[in-house]
Amino acid sequence: MRKFHPWVLSLCGIFAALLIAELVARVVLPSNRINRYVYDPVLGHARPRGESGTYQTSEFTTTLSFNSLGFRDKEWNPMKPPGTFRIALLGDSYVEGAQVSEQEVFARVLENLLSEPLGAPARIEVMNLGVSGYGTTQEMELLRTKVLRFEPDLVVLTFLSGNDIRNNSLVLDQGTSDWKLAARPYFDLKSGDLSARPLQAQKPWWLDPTGNIEFSTRPDCCLFSILESPKRKFLLHSFTA
Repeated sequence: MRKFHPWVLSLCGIFAALLIAELVARVVLPSNRINRYVYDPVLGHARPRGESGTYQTSEFTTTLSFNSLGFRDKEWNPMKPPGTFRIALLGDSYVEGAQVSEQEVFARVLENLLSEPLGAPARIEVMNLGVSGYGTTQEMELLRTKVLRFEPDLVVLTFLSGNDIRNNSLVLDQGTSDWKLAARPYFDLKSGDLSARPLQAQKPWWLDPTGNIEFSTRPDCCLFSILESPKRKFLLHSFTA
């Protein structure tokens, strides 16, 4: 009977253990694949367009559905219906509301509060334009490039002093003055004039070839996701907080 070298048996045992652990993780743990970002050449990062799925943590479970523009809202008609007062609500994770149901997000609550006193035939429409991690520069570029064509009657900009100031400065946000490393558009101050400086043409180094902010983690491997979770959280906080 042929005998195998001990290290061969050890490798087989490790492989079998990893395979079993991966199968168990796939059954027990949610994939949360929907809670990700994709590359946007103007805004740096955005939500996946036209996708939906379950987002689950130890604290909550929600369903995330993104429209064809990548926002957590229904589809919007560029031809505003007669009698509609349209509000564009810009912001970050507080507006996006990934941790609550779609009926509990800021935009829906505001829409209901404003609609009730008016009644028919007046109609209030609040566009949920929140994207987790966005700073004021990104929100301004979002308004300019994607939102104005929907002819909002009112634009509301939410501001979080805890990180929005930092998110608007390349030096404060990423600790560098090299614009080639910019992960998002930033404000640039020159001769007393403040303007938004666009992204460089190439994709930032922290994106994988598919454009997903996955870093080196394979999205189809639960074990890799678990092992690299602290690393991904640190990088996501650095670039999208």
